[in-house]
Amino acid sequence: YLAQVIGWRQACEDPGIPNNIHELETSLQQHQSLIEAISQSYAEVCQDGKQLLDTLQTPVSSSSMNSITAKADYSEASGHVLDVVHEVLAHQRHLEQTWHTKKVKLHQRLGLRLFQQDVKQVIDWLDSHGDGFLKKNTTIGRSLQRGKALQKSHEHFETVAQNTVTNADKLLAAADELAQTGECDPEEIYREAQELEARMASFITALERRRVTLDMTVFFYTHVHELTCWLEELQQELQSSEIADTVEGAEQLLGQFNQQRETTIEAAINTVSEGENLLEQLRVFSTEPDRINQNPDYTHIEGVLHQLNESRSQLEELWAARKMKLDLCLQLRLFERDSLEVNKMKLDLCLQLRLFERDSLEVNKKKLDLCLQLRLFERDSLEVNKMKLDLCLQLRLFERDSLEVNKMKLDLCLQL
Repeated sequence: YLAQVIGWRQACEDPGIPNNIHELETSLQQHQSLIEAISQSYAEVCQDGKQLLDTLQTPVSSSSMNSITAKADYSEASGHVLDVVHEVLAHQRHLEQTWHTKKVKLHQRLGLRLFQQDVKQVIDWLDSHGDGFLKKNTTIGRSLQRGKALQKSHEHFETVAQNTVTNADKLLAAADELAQTGECDPEEIYREAQELEARMASFITALERRRVTLDMTVFFYTHVHELTCWLEELQQELQSSEIADTVEGAEQLLGQFNQQRETTIEAAINTVSEGENLLEQLRVFSTEPDRINQNPDYTHIEGVLHQLNESRSQLEELWAARKMKLDLCLQLRLFERDSLEVNKMKLDLCLQLRLFERDSLEVNKKKLDLCLQLRLFERDSLEVNKMKLDLCLQLRLFERDSLEVNKMKLDLCLQL
């Protein structure tokens, strides 16, 4: 053991650390084999020393045939053995410490090289696949079906790219640990980490921008398809000659028409706004903004918006004609209702007039009866007055005769 200590120490204290990953892995295996050999030799020394001490410290039986051996004192030998064991233990501790230090350095250097290798792999993937995919796939499609296909393809690519994004996040988290070990150059670690972070941030931004653009495209084409179908149905409906038979029906049709028109205009405005936002998205993030008008997707969307505006203009004319028809229908139904009410009032007045005329005949008849009765009463009154006058005359005559009788009576009395 002591004969190999110097060689072991030199191997553990050797400052030379490889830079190649394969050489580092080989050095770690050799370093592990070294500590295993040291530990095995140390274990053998300890076992032999323990057995020797046990033998030296065990008294010999007095019945032994060699009495001189029995009386021998091995205390000095035991002390020497202990000193040797302690010396070996001191060497072992120093070797383990230096071996562990060398092992840490090898692992740190291997970690640095693996970090650099992983960073290079991520950047190589970005160069060959990530950025290449985004540069290759710049179209957004000129139909709903194509837009959905591109959207699905992009979602699949995002799923694949997520593994690289996760690895990059782990590498960035490991960069701080490597920079704090002391074995690696912190500036070198942070420089590579910053480069990786910048590349990943640029890639993720472009990836999200592409996804947002495709989502906007699918939404726009979906709404264009729905709006186009709706406008075609409206054109057929607005050309219909259907009118209501009642005021309530006319008012209901007019209310439905106004609501339908407001809803359609709102949907058209929103769809056109989506298209304009999509054009702005393409214009802002175009690699050749000066030649954006030559982009087939851009010009196609402009054509779709122009067609939508034309369809809306045609629809406005149909709306105006339909609204005029509905307004006239409502006015006609109101006039008919008012006419019916006037006729009803006229009939009521005629009926009241007939009743009044009938009542007037009865009143006149009663009036004639009263006049007749009055004439009879007046005639009777004249007769009564005549009788009254006759009676008055008779009374006057009676009174006169009574006066003459009384006078004669007085004369007779006087004569008497």
